[in-house]
Amino acid sequence: MSKELLTSGYPVSNGTNKDPLQEYYYLISQAPFEIAILRGRDFVIEMANDAALAVWNRSREEVIGLPILTALAHINIHVFYDILTEVYITGNPFTASEMPFTITQNNHTETQYVSFSYTPMRDLNGNVFAILCSGSNVTELVTERQKREAKEQQIRQERQDFYKLLMQSPGIMGVLKGPEHRFELANTLLQQVVGFNRDVLGKTIREAVPELEAQGFVQLLDQVYQTGKPVVGEEQLVQLDKQGNGELEDRFFNFVYQPIKDEEGLSEGILVHAVDVTEQVRTRKVIEESEQRFRTLIENAKDIITLNDARGYYTYVSPAIKSVMGYTEEELLGKPWFHFIHPDHIPTLIADNHLLRQPGYSLTYQLRFQHKDTTWHWVETQITNMTHIPYIGAYVCNFQDITLQKNTQEFLEQSEERLRQLANLVPQIIWTAATDGTVDYFNDRWYEFTGFEPDSTGTSWINILHPDDVEHCLAAWKYSIRTGHSYQVEYRFKDRIQGGYRWFLGKALPIRDTEGNIIRWFGSCTDIDDQKQWTEELERLVQLRTEELQRSNDDLQQFAHVTSHDLKEPLRKIRVFNSLLIKELGDNLSDQAKLYLQKMTSASERMDSMITGVLNYSGLNQSEHTQSEIDLNQTLKAIENDLEVVISQKNAVIHYSNLPVVQGYGVLLHQLFYNLLNNALKFSREDTPPNIVIRSQYLSPDKMVSFLRSECTDIVVPDSDQEYYVIEIEDNGIGFDPSEAKQIFRTFARLHSRDQYEGTGLGLALCKKIVERHNGLITANGKSGLGSVFYVFLPIGAH
Repeated sequence: MSKELLTSGYPVSNGTNKDPLQEYYYLISQAPFEIAILRGRDFVIEMANDAALAVWNRSREEVIGLPILTALAHINIHVFYDILTEVYITGNPFTASEMPFTITQNNHTETQYVSFSYTPMRDLNGNVFAILCSGSNVTELVTERQKREAKEQQIRQERQDFYKLLMQSPGIMGVLKGPEHRFELANTLLQQVVGFNRDVLGKTIREAVPELEAQGFVQLLDQVYQTGKPVVGEEQLVQLDKQGNGELEDRFFNFVYQPIKDEEGLSEGILVHAVDVTEQVRTRKVIEESEQRFRTLIENAKDIITLNDARGYYTYVSPAIKSVMGYTEEELLGKPWFHFIHPDHIPTLIADNHLLRQPGYSLTYQLRFQHKDTTWHWVETQITNMTHIPYIGAYVCNFQDITLQKNTQEFLEQSEERLRQLANLVPQIIWTAATDGTVDYFNDRWYEFTGFEPDSTGTSWINILHPDDVEHCLAAWKYSIRTGHSYQVEYRFKDRIQGGYRWFLGKALPIRDTEGNIIRWFGSCTDIDDQKQWTEELERLVQLRTEELQRSNDDLQQFAHVTSHDLKEPLRKIRVFNSLLIKELGDNLSDQAKLYLQKMTSASERMDSMITGVLNYSGLNQSEHTQSEIDLNQTLKAIENDLEVVISQKNAVIHYSNLPVVQGYGVLLHQLFYNLLNNALKFSREDTPPNIVIRSQYLSPDKMVSFLRSECTDIVVPDSDQEYYVIEIEDNGIGFDPSEAKQIFRTFARLHSRDQYEGTGLGLALCKKIVERHNGLITANGKSGLGSVFYVFLPIGAH
C-alpha cells in the first residue's frame, strides 16, 4: 500500500490522475457509517473513515498504523478483540446488532451501542491478511428505544398496579370499555353483587346485567361516555337478578361513573366505583320508623316527656302536659325547670347536678310540680343525660303524676301504724311477712316472749323453734308460700322465762289485691300449751278406751267367726235337705210346692251371701296384708278372666291401657276393682251392651285440688302436698241420681229392689273401706239412664 495511504489513512486524489483504488478509499472515507481496515494478527489500523474516527473520538494521526489495543485503549475493546481474533483465525465473518461498549474520555465513562460486521480480507492465496470492519453507532436509536420501552413498561406496570388496586379495592370496581360499555375488568365484589353465576368479562353491560337497562343505568353510562362528565349516585335503588331466576333483589348503592379519557381527552371507557349501602339504608329506615313510632308513642303517652338543654330550659314538651298539669306546650317551652319545681326540692337537684353532667347518667326523684291551677302535684321523674346522642342532644325527663299514690301511701302508713298499735294490744303474737315468706314485722308480744332486740325479724323465729319441729314447720310454710294455701301448724317455742318449750298454734292467711295476687301474709302465734297438755291427757284416756275397744273388737271378731259357722251350718243343711226333697219327690211336687222350694233355695243363698259380705266387711281392718307394687293392668286382666262369663253373656267391652303401678295390698285392690267392674256389668241397660272405660292420670298437689274442685265437689280438698293417681271407671249403664252419690257407699244401701238387681248392698261400702285402708278417696258421679263414673284416688308411695 502506498506511503500516502499509510500516512493519511486513505489515498488522496489530485483531481487529474484518477486511480480507481484512490477513488474507492475516498468514497469509503465519505460513507455515513463507520469503516476501518485492520491488518494482521495485531489488528493494526490501516484505514478508518471519518465516521469511525468520530465514534472512537480520535484523529487519524492518533490511530493509523497502531494496533487497536494501543490506539483504542480508552475503549473497552477486549470483547471486540476476541471477536476479531476468532474471525481472523477461522475466516468466518461476524455480525452483531446493538452491541454495547464503554468509552472513557475526560475521566467520564459512558456506554454506547454499535451494530457492526467483521469481514475477513484474503490475499491471492486465500489467506486472511486483514479484516474489513463496518458498523454504525446506534446509541441514540437504542437509547430512544430503551426510553420508549421503559415508558411503555412503566405504563404497563402502572396499569397492572391500577388494575390490582381495583381488584383488591374494598368497594365495587369495574372498567367498561367503548361506547357499548364492555366489561374489561370486574373485581370480586362486583362479581359477587351481580352474581357469581354470571361471567361478565368481555360482555357489554346489556349482555351481562340486562335488568339494569330498564332501570335507566345504561342510559346514565351513555351520558357519561358522551359528555365526558362523571355521574354520582347516593343510596340508589338497584334491582338485581342475582340468582338468575328472574326474582329481583333490592340493593342500595353509592356510586360514581367516572369517564376514562385518552391522550386527546376523548372518552374511551368508564370507571365504575360503587359501595353497597343496603344495610345502612335499611338500618336508617328502621331507625326512622323506630323514631316515628317512638315519637308517636311519646305524643300519645300518658306520661309527660320533656327535653331540657344544658341550662335546664325546656326545648320539647309532650302533649300530655295539658291533661296532667294543665299547661300548653308553649307555656313551658323556653322556660327553666326550676320555675315549676317546689323550692324544697331545688337544693337536692342542684347538689346532684355534677352527677347528671356525666353522659348517660340517670337519676330518679319524687318531687312536687306546680299545676297551672297553682296546686302542687307529686310526680315521679327520671332524668337522663342524653346530650351525647346526636339526634337527641338534651336531658330527657319523663314524669308521671303520683299524687294519688302518695296520698294512698300516706293513708296506708297511717292505717298501718294504727294496726300496729292494735296488734300490740292483743295477747297473741302477731306478725306479717312478704310474698317470699320473709317475716318483716312482729308485735310487742314477740319481743316480750323472746327477749329479742326490736326489729329482729327475717328468720330469727327459727332460732327458738324446737329442733324436732323445724323441718315440718318450714315445709308447711314453704308449701303455703308456693301454693297460696292458708298456713296452720303446731310447734314449740323456747320459753326464755320459765325454761323448756311451750306449744303454739301458728296461723297465717294471704292478703290479696283486687286481681287475686298475694301482696303479703298476716299471721298469728297463739299459746296453746295448756290446751296441748289437756289434749295429751285426753289422748291418753282415749288410748286406754281404744285398747278396751280393740279387745272388744277382737271378741266380736271371734264371736262373728263362731256365729258365721253356726249360721252357715243350718243354712247348708237347709239347702241340702231342700235339694233332697226335690230329688226325692220329683214330679210328685205340685207347681206351688216347687215354687216354695225354689224360694227357700234363693233365700238361703241370699242369706249365705249376706253372711259372707258382713264377715268380709267387718274383718277388713283385721286382715293381715303386705304392701307391694301392684300393676293395675295385670289386676284388671285377672278380673276380666274372673268375669269372663258375664262379659260374654252381656257382650260387654272393657277399655283400659297404661294404668299405673301403685303401692298397695294386692288382694284388696283386686276386690276393689272386681266390685266396681261387677257393678258396671250388673247395672247395665237391657237394650245396650255395656261399654266400660277405665283411665288414669297423675295428679300433683295443685292438680289434685283443681281436679276435685271441678269433677268431685263432694270431697273435701286434702290440705297436704301428697301426690295421687286417679283411676276413673266410666260405664254407660243405668246410672243414678246425683243426689244419691253419697248414699251408695253406705252399708246395706240399695237403690233398686232385689227383684230387679241382686246384691247385698255391701259391695260399694267394701270398696270405700278398701280405698280408705290405702289412705285414698272414692266418689262417683252419675245421671239416671246415662251411666256413671267412679273416681278412685290412690296416694303415690307407701302408706
